[in-house]
Amino acid sequence: MLENTGMKRDSSILIDRAPGETQPFLLWTLPEKMKTLSWALQGGGLHQAQKIAWIQVSPYDLTRDICPQKFLQEKLKAIDAADALGFMTSAKIEQYTESIVSVSGVTAVAVVTVGLGNALRAGDPNRAASHVGTINCACMVDQSLSLEAMLEAMVISAEAKTAAVLESGIRSVMSGEPATGTGTDCHAIACPDRREATPYAGKHTAVGSAIGAAVFAAVEKGVQRWMQLHPEHPLVLDRFQAAMK
Repeated sequence: MLENTGMKRDSSILIDRAPGETQPFLLWTLPEKMKTLSWALQGGGLHQAQKIAWIQVSPYDLTRDICPQKFLQEKLKAIDAADALGFMTSAKIEQYTESIVSVSGVTAVAVVTVGLGNALRAGDPNRAASHVGTINCACMVDQSLSLEAMLEAMVISAEAKTAAVLESGIRSVMSGEPATGTGTDCHAIACPDRREATPYAGKHTAVGSAIGAAVFAAVEKGVQRWMQLHPEHPLVLDRFQAAMK
């Protein structure tokens, strides 16, 4: 049975600013140190972490002479989260969304920040980005997963994000076709590290169902908030005009 507990603000999530910083950060402290899988700039690959951090940056922070990974590492050290899995985003941190979904005793929690200025469609030409905006999605599940199941969970998370973006009607800034995400999206899966691990996380499993539903709901809400914050953005106006046809 699927139960969507809706969007809520979690006490394990902190939004603050480091001393002397103008940009905020979001720090999600997990219930315990967990296995994580991601391609995040900090803590990517198969990793262990109890903290997941989003560092908000401006388009002018990362000039050509700045190493993004070193920049992020310094920002994480400044908030006492050097061992965190770390994302960077130009999206407004305080507009993050969270969704908690339980299916047959398995609970998934998705925390997402959404920026769509760089909306693209998979298969668009590989030109350099001329806009900023990314979707950073972390999903924690309370059941231990094998490596294979974590890979499958990652695919489910990416599919759910894509479904939410497609349903929004946002189009690629490059091709004008329906967008499937942005050019710099990143996902992370977190689960307990136990000897006994679930071997599967596909759509027919409770784990896969909970992850898919949680990520879809969080991204859907994040996309809605982004469009509400940017009513005059060309992508939002194009979407409105297409809907009127």
